[in-house]
Amino acid sequence: MESKMINFPCTKLSFIVLFWFSFSALTAQTYFELKGKIVDGEQKPIELATIRLHQVTDSSLITSTFSEKSGEFLLQTLEPKDYYITVDFLGLKKHRSEKIELRNTILLPTITLIPNVGQLSEVQIKSKASFIERKVDRVIVNMDALLSSTGTTTWEALEKAPGIMLDQNGNILLRGRSGVQVFIDDKPSYLSGAELENYLKTIPTSTIKHIEIMTNPPAKYDAAGNSGIINIVTKRSKQIGFTGNANTAYTQGRYARTNHSLGLNYITPKIGLYGNISLATHQSFQDLNIFRYYKNDDLSPRAKFEQNSYIKKTNQSINSRINLDYYLTSKTTLGLGYSNVTLPKKDKVNNTAFYTSQTDLNKIIADNVSTSKFFNHSANVNMRHALDQKGGQISVDADIIQYSSQTDQDFNNFIYQKDNQLIYVDLVEGSLPSDIRIYTFKSDLNKTIQGIKFETGIKSAFTNTDNIAEYYTTIDQQRNINNDLSNRFIYKEWIQSAYVNFSKSIYGFDCQIGLRGEHTNLKGDQKGNAIKAPKQFSNNYTELFPTFFASRNLDSAGVHVLNFSYGRRIDRPIFQHLNPFASPLDKYTYYVGNPDLTSTFSNNFSLTHSYKNKINTSIDFSKTSNGINETLEIIGDIYYSRPLNVTTNYTTSISLDANHTFKKWYTIIPYVEFGNVKYKSKLYTEDLNSNGNYVRANLTQSFKLKKNWSAELKGDYQSDLVYSQLILKSFAILGFTVQKKFAKGNATARVGVNDIFYTRRASGTINNLKNTDANWNSTLDTRSLALSLSYRFGKSNIQKQQYKSTGAESEKKRIQS
Repeated sequence: MESKMINFPCTKLSFIVLFWFSFSALTAQTYFELKGKIVDGEQKPIELATIRLHQVTDSSLITSTFSEKSGEFLLQTLEPKDYYITVDFLGLKKHRSEKIELRNTILLPTITLIPNVGQLSEVQIKSKASFIERKVDRVIVNMDALLSSTGTTTWEALEKAPGIMLDQNGNILLRGRSGVQVFIDDKPSYLSGAELENYLKTIPTSTIKHIEIMTNPPAKYDAAGNSGIINIVTKRSKQIGFTGNANTAYTQGRYARTNHSLGLNYITPKIGLYGNISLATHQSFQDLNIFRYYKNDDLSPRAKFEQNSYIKKTNQSINSRINLDYYLTSKTTLGLGYSNVTLPKKDKVNNTAFYTSQTDLNKIIADNVSTSKFFNHSANVNMRHALDQKGGQISVDADIIQYSSQTDQDFNNFIYQKDNQLIYVDLVEGSLPSDIRIYTFKSDLNKTIQGIKFETGIKSAFTNTDNIAEYYTTIDQQRNINNDLSNRFIYKEWIQSAYVNFSKSIYGFDCQIGLRGEHTNLKGDQKGNAIKAPKQFSNNYTELFPTFFASRNLDSAGVHVLNFSYGRRIDRPIFQHLNPFASPLDKYTYYVGNPDLTSTFSNNFSLTHSYKNKINTSIDFSKTSNGINETLEIIGDIYYSRPLNVTTNYTTSISLDANHTFKKWYTIIPYVEFGNVKYKSKLYTEDLNSNGNYVRANLTQSFKLKKNWSAELKGDYQSDLVYSQLILKSFAILGFTVQKKFAKGNATARVGVNDIFYTRRASGTINNLKNTDANWNSTLDTRSLALSLSYRFGKSNIQKQQYKSTGAESEKKRIQS
């Protein structure tokens, strides 16, 4: 396996030079200070009130901070301009100051916050968030603003977000590209493929606050994920007191699905205790048809293979987590976290296939059953210490994550001749235990010095995986080990990284520049067996990943805003993809790993124009080198699926999203994306040179009705999409949801119909197969009726700042069953 090294001392030197110049610039600046104190109506100081500094000309946010235990605060800026401040604290009336001419240090008069008139003690929602919000480095999708999320799981909710598509293998595509890292609360899921799909199906959408989409994440995030990061942020109360929420949902398609969740929060000035548990049952099906047409070298017909598979999936899940924050002082927080997932599941597949040649007609019946139990335990300990009142902070996180699973497979195969005579029977049994353990440590520092925000951090992550596959074949009542399929694969990986990031306003531009370095050391050990020789491989390499963001208001009122971003990213192979042994899917289809996979790299560019933050237009371009994609090869009549480094991929897209409300009762949210995808590579015996345009669009229409009623009509369309060797066929979805709020706004009932016309299909064609044409089509359990009920309870009067641990960064996504 080819190994690539970058001189590590040079890497260190580049960091030292960057630090030296940066601190030279920091110490050369002067800044202007604004000081004050926040008290309540009884003149008692208020801790953790939010103070924001805005520029008068365009109301743009310059900086923000929290008040100390004494009620005092300090704001700093480099620009001697006219400003105003706003002060927020839950349960008290928002304060906005008069114009402040900041030309030197100013001490403001004491600010007194008074209660809101008619303020209820119960927790209530003050306003509805927009479905889509744009920041300089991410797009935020607020799921509560989408009624059609009724009764759905986080996996189903992802496809409702702009620019995201789910393919037939459980892969997530962002703007037509694979290689997405999925995070939960700024922590990696460490999963991919079917395991990621199953895990996200254990998380009800009702527990999700919002989804963050970052095509070019800042340098503090791991560089993994060629097409970016999707960060799923869960709900967690910030109110002091006891609060909670309960949700239940029932969905009926061809099969029934349920999910229930309970979240409890208890917060005092010294501790914050957060807990959530969700229970779910999920049944679904896929009715899959596969067609393969084999040809001779002169392209005349040779044989054909036609197969129908009815796949019924059943699983139950328990997903629980608990977090404890201890506020040691007003500046220091200690945190502990633990989460657990238990996921037993069963897949039953009934296959009927016909293999037809000029001389034979064989009928193959296969009854395949796969049962598994999946467990995840994650523990985190963290510390946060505020360095000053300007947002400066140092944090430390340590994580231990374990994934374990046991999968048992029974494949019963029967082959009949054209006269329906049984000519062959076998039974293939598989036992596949797996254990994956991940250990991470990281520390981050951010501090604003003379108007420059400086961030730096280090991280170390060690991963150890141990996968065993034991297969036995029974023919004529003789049971023997199948050494062609049996194996044990051990993989170890250690990634060490460091980053620096600087943010500053320069000549009207808000700029952010970052650099991340990652050193990877890996070792794979394929143990072999009686007929397969053992095989080891290793590699180590160091890479640098720069990022850059710039934003500028094109007018004084901030009506037109332009944003630009660039980032270099990496995708490392999924651990199990490096295992070279074969795994049967059916008698004529096998999955095979590839130990020769190498990391892929991409350069991503994005330019966005925003009009009043209501109409946003983006142009994105990405070039991926050595990209990893699933590839398909025909050897004889056997179909092999394996990952391969597809040399070069170019993706260009232009997208538009908008949000407009007419007469306060009707809101329209359109999104449309036009793109072009190109792949070019040598692929087995063929040349891959695929190129295609695509369109993705969705339209959400919300109606605010009388007496706390509301409704939503949502439609989605995806055109044909070129995806390496595949062409994924177009589909459309239409859904309608009605909502009613009652019990003083604390309870919400929803009824929704998804895929009304049953037009969500999963189908496509497979290109670049030697002397073979192939395609598939399938129907899914997507048309359904969903009912949900949610209720918020508890009392609270004031708000407490909270922290979410961010210890682990990218390893979970690379785990696949």
